[in-house]
Amino acid sequence: MRKCSTLLAASLIVIVPTVAHASRNSRWRSVGLQVIKGKGDRDTIRVRGDRRDWQIRVCSVNHPFRLHSVEIRFANGGRQHADVRERIDSRDCNRPIDLRGDGRVIDQVELHYSTIGSGLLPLVRVEAR
Repeated sequence: MRKCSTLLAASLIVIVPTVAHASRNSRWRSVGLQVIKGKGDRDTIRVRGDRRDWQIRVCSVNHPFRLHSVEIRFANGGRQHADVRERIDSRDCNRPIDLRGDGRVIDQVELHYSTIGSGLLPLVRVEAR
């Protein structure tokens, strides 16, 4: 009996971290979509929903732009700043930004950026998981 319970405990030690890791690799979902105006160097995207997330990323749907930094505001009033300094090409996203804490409810995301070229304004999608 003792051998069986030891084997069961050892199995749980291996399985539980794997399940937790799998849930963190879940799919990205769109939480905000906006054309960045290009008149300034900053735009705010309100995030819909009240799910707890641990990562976000910013994607360009139609036109490249340079993303300098992101200011994330949470529903509880907290903030997190992330320097990004990446060119985001059309149909591409920046590297994921880890949110501090144990899952956070995002209220809005402020983008600090510069547009590339003239004409078409970038349509930006914020994704979370």
